[in-house]
Amino acid sequence: MSTVRVDPHALRATRPSFDAAAIAITTAANQLTAALAAEGACWGNDQTGQAFAQNYTSGVDQGKTSVTNLASTMTQLGANMVTIADRVTAQEDAAAAGLDQSTNR
Repeated sequence: MSTVRVDPHALRATRPSFDAAAIAITTAANQLTAALAAEGACWGNDQTGQAFAQNYTSGVDQGKTSVTNLASTMTQLGANMVTIADRVTAQEDAAAAGLDQSTNR
């Protein structure tokens, strides 16, 4: 039989790291967006430039959305760690209360 051990305090302590990662990802995405906007269509309007733009520009919005989703996912993972810790603590408290009741009869 295997044993699973959970340290609720340690789980809760991970949230700031997830939040910091989300902030770093968002900051990097914003900086990249600003840099791309500043450059504009720097590939030119000739045939080669148009071919590049056709393949490149369609992926930019998808890439921005993916990075934004990654930042949101990191924030949610941090919140999920706290939820797990809270539920484990509640289960342990309920089990302890049940044991107290059974020994006080």
